[in-house]
Order: sequence, then structure tokens, then C-alpha cells
Amino acid sequence: MKQGYIQVYTGEGGKGKTTAALGGVSVRSLIAGGHRVYFAQFIKGAKTGELSLPESFSEFTIVQYGEGRFIDGQPEESDIIAARKGACNLCRRALLGNV
Repeated sequence: MKQGYIQVYTGEGGKGKTTAALGGVSVRSLIAGGHRVYFAQFIKGAKTGELSLPESFSEFTIVQYGEGRFIDGQPEESDIIAARKGACNLCRRALLGNV
């Protein structure tokens, strides 16, 4: 069975985490390696440009967790629940190839 790979980017907003994760790892994996990519974003709740990538790459799945409220503050309980749901359930399934 193929195993998945996890790479985590954290930090303050506006520092290029999404750009690094998309260009540096995800798109390169799709183009050069022929791999499937499950891209999970925690706290992004807005419609962002990267959401259009699945239109260009059928092996690219992107899911956003959270409600996008606490980028510059503290998370609310609903944000924590959404992140845990993503991390514990769907991301685990994706690593096992069940998504």
C-alpha cells in the first residue's frame, strides 16, 4: 500500500504558506511525479484562488476547514471543532487513499 506524506505550514497570515505549499510541493507532485494531492486548509473560510486548481488537475483535491474568523485572533470553539474534524477524519482517510 502506498503511504501518504504530510507537510504542514503554519504562521502569521500573508507570509506565503499557501503559495509555498501549492507551488513547492503540490503542483510539482502533480506534474512531475504523477501523484494525487489532497490539500487541506485549516481556518481559510473564504473563496480563494487556489480553489480553482481542481479544474486544471483531476488528481488535486482541496478542502477548507474552519470558518476563517480567527486569522488575526483566537479561535472559537466551532473553528477548533472544524479543524479537528478535518485533521482526524478526512485527512486520515486521504492518507489511506480513501478519499
